[in-house]
Amino acid sequence: MKKYYSVISLLISIVVILFLISINMNIAHRYVNADGKTKALFWLIELSYSFKYYFLICSLISSLFLFKAIKKREAKIYIFASLFILIISLLSIFISFWNFFM
Repeated sequence: MKKYYSVISLLISIVVILFLISINMNIAHRYVNADGKTKALFWLIELSYSFKYYFLICSLISSLFLFKAIKKREAKIYIFASLFILIISLLSIFISFWNFFM
């Protein structure tokens, strides 16, 4: 049985992206329903969603699987796809892209 560490890394990164999209949609929904004073200080409400930084642990696990795949010399297409999705998942943790949902 051949082990595909890059596919596992890819799946973990996709799950992280899906959860982060859901979190950002919730933030955008709360912003749309907020009044003027709340919108002015919305960064305080956004702090309640700071648990999204825990997804860094999942991204770290995904990168470990990716490095193991590189070490095992798996197929390049899976490694590049996994690396691309991992970078997107890391960026989506730090960038507040809920502004683009409105």
